Amino acid sequence: MSIHAWIGCLFIFAFFLLACPGSPDTICEPGPCCDANGDYKPKDAQCNQWEEYRCDPSDTCGADPQKRSVKQSCSGTSSECNGDTDNPAWTDLTPCDEDQACETDGKTFAKCADCDYICHAGACAVGFAKVSAGRYHSCGLKNDGTIACWGDNRLEQATPPNGTGFVHIDAGDDHSCAVKLDKSVVCWGKNNYNQSVAPVEKSFLAVTAGGVHSCGLRDDNVAVCWGAGVENTNSNPHYGQSNPPRTTFTQVSAGLYHSCGVNIDQRATCWGLDDFGQITVPEASINESFDFISTGYNHSCGLMPGGLATCWGAGKEDQGSLPHVGQSIPPENATFSQISCGANHTCAISTDTSIKCWGFDDEGQAKPPAGSGYISISAGYKHSCAVASDRTATCWGNNLWGQTSPPAP
Repeated sequence: MSIHAWIGCLFIFAFFLLACPGSPDTICEPGPCCDANGDYKPKDAQCNQWEEYRCDPSDTCGADPQKRSVKQSCSGTSSECNGDTDNPAWTDLTPCDEDQACETDGKTFAKCADCDYICHAGACAVGFAKVSAGRYHSCGLKNDGTIACWGDNRLEQATPPNGTGFVHIDAGDDHSCAVKLDKSVVCWGKNNYNQSVAPVEKSFLAVTAGGVHSCGLRDDNVAVCWGAGVENTNSNPHYGQSNPPRTTFTQVSAGLYHSCGVNIDQRATCWGLDDFGQITVPEASINESFDFISTGYNHSCGLMPGGLATCWGAGKEDQGSLPHVGQSIPPENATFSQISCGANHTCAISTDTSIKCWGFDDEGQAKPPAGSGYISISAGYKHSCAVASDRTATCWGNNLWGQTSPPAP
């Protein structure tokens, strides 16, 4: 239901592959940088910024067309970079080892050193990079750029697109969305309010799937939403949740009938339904800086610099019955690296990489596995999922539709 705080690592790789039409995982479209056969041209006067070429079958890349060599031409006629820190040189892509470190310049895309796997959390092993829990289904992004989903598939919400080249995934109530290397968004599943009809523009860094709406963050830091709530009729389900304010964001999150984002100045901003105060940032936190925000059914939580969590909306008190079941009461003095709001519970990864959950626990959704080493967390309706450091996914809570039974990496 929310975007997790790993945009930074996942996307540097794609940034370097998008200057010419097409992507290295597909045949390019004929044009200045692509010949009539669909192969990338060498650098020339018309294509003077990038050079794209396939690996020689005799080298370490083998004959696999997805193991391609990529170099950047930064200036003039040289195929080598001129030291510009905004345009670092890229080496040939070769198969990666399990423990290779990630290469990143701290921007939006990354690749693992000497390989073509998307990196996450500083390592490059084949497996899950992120997991996202929806209502009765779950989806995971693998660091080879493929997507796996499991659980309820009555509306095809657990039937992701085939192929590689995906860099971000998010599961909503009954639909899911993903971002591809070319910055396009694709959604699938329930579409009764056009929540699965994504914009056609190729400019997105991240996407978040909510109840019956979706939002994406463009590379110009503008939030774009679609589905229910484009207008606020103050009637179900149109509460303005798809009408973000005209400002710039670093991150956005779609909840059930509301949305929140972190402004470019690190302030929290929310819009949509406010029946439980889920879009009303606490007065004490209005001027606080936020690194990340997650939205649930009727509550929201944010992480501030240093890892302290604050929440608002339903569950500021634990009254023992829905909707006030303590989902907005994070553990005192705890610090976190990630946080995720589910329907009526919240889970987070502590700075020691263990998991803590709080709120409604009627199906065990707030009873995480013990231990540490977790790198991704997501709270859904009545289940939760996480990715461990060995790149395996684990889930807990309600399993009526198999949503807590992830496949092996």
